[in-house]
Amino acid sequence: MRTLVTSNQTAIKARRISKRYGGVVALNDLNLEVPYGCIHGLVGPNGAGKSTALRILCGIAQPSGGAASISGFDIENEPERAKATLGYLPEDPSGYDALTVQEFLLFIAKLYNIPRNTAEERVKRYVHQFKLEEHLEKYIGELSRGSMHRVVLCSLFIHEPKVFLLDDPFNSLDPYSSWLLRRILIDKRRQRRAVLLATHMLDIAERICDSFTVLNRGITIAQGTLAQFRVRFGPSSLEEIFLKLTSET
Repeated sequence: MRTLVTSNQTAIKARRISKRYGGVVALNDLNLEVPYGCIHGLVGPNGAGKSTALRILCGIAQPSGGAASISGFDIENEPERAKATLGYLPEDPSGYDALTVQEFLLFIAKLYNIPRNTAEERVKRYVHQFKLEEHLEKYIGELSRGSMHRVVLCSLFIHEPKVFLLDDPFNSLDPYSSWLLRRILIDKRRQRRAVLLATHMLDIAERICDSFTVLNRGITIAQGTLAQFRVRFGPSSLEEIFLKLTSET
């Protein structure tokens, strides 16, 4: 990988990142630039390469080619500095089964050197917002998938990253939690945070995203705003445009 030069306005930058597993190309030459104060939707069907892209950007997966940076820090040459500025939600989030919910959230805060008083205030705030008070003394291993999802979301917001990489964050959420998450992400945009949202829930993406990258079979088939897409396809919904793009591919 080569080092990228990024501006101080760029939160996420990728140049021709690719991932191959033997003869299978999971992601092919993805170019991406997301500024602070933006929610960018990474949309596509299952197997399009969305999760692969996020795993590369957060430093979990090694790309087969290309370069990427988070908050100006190269993910290969400055991984610790890059990771310190981001919050990553995997498609299937998990925690430490032997810890209670409260212990887990305070442990995450401690990892990011958040003062105890500040950590406790943030835990109280997000636990209340996500209606997790009754689960505070439960062990992580006892939680349902939906409750686990909400706990991990709380752990992300507690350390207040500059950049969010979210892989299907609305999956497993009840209607209230889905509404709350949308509201929080919009607030984060106002706070000049950057969000890369990988999702197949196109109605939600259309409501909150400022711009989009459409992937299919690892290939970028369109990038731009919904207004730019509508110049090409007419006054259609994101879902209709997406179906048109993927059928053309």
